[in-house]
Amino acid sequence: MPHLQNVKSFRVRHLADKSSGKRVKGFNPETGDKYLVNPNNDNKREGWPSKGYKFDSEVHKQAEIPTQTLERWERDGFVQLIGKQLVTFPGGPPDDPWRLTAADGRTLVHNVVQCNEVIFTCHDGTSYRYHVAHNPGKYYVMDDLPVIEDMDRYGDEETYMDNFYHVERIE
Repeated sequence: MPHLQNVKSFRVRHLADKSSGKRVKGFNPETGDKYLVNPNNDNKREGWPSKGYKFDSEVHKQAEIPTQTLERWERDGFVQLIGKQLVTFPGGPPDDPWRLTAADGRTLVHNVVQCNEVIFTCHDGTSYRYHVAHNPGKYYVMDDLPVIEDMDRYGDEETYMDNFYHVERIE
């Protein structure tokens, strides 16, 4: 399913806590990679500790968030997922939709994290609460709307996986 029209993505900034310690710039001439080094930790590659996140754009009433982005933000403590659960969808052939692996060893089932709400907490303590109107998952389309019920009836050619959350702000 294509992304919803006229729905924006959040722009956020991950802030570095430069209040203590020191970092110096490093450079790998072979790859061109730039990095930071902590001279107080045996010159190991080490970025600044995290101070948190802040919105770098307006806080939209609706937004789409890719699953990998939301997972990273959760690991970093920027978001809390309310009603979080792991959901598994079939990915096998129509005659055996719940088959776990293909002949070549690929995993055929689809595992996604779904939730009811997302709470963003910025570095300054400001919080924003969002209802999840659309979770990532495996869908088929009926009357131009994504439907998730009764998945065992449909083969992969009639379904699609999407990997984004559509959130709507709770005022």
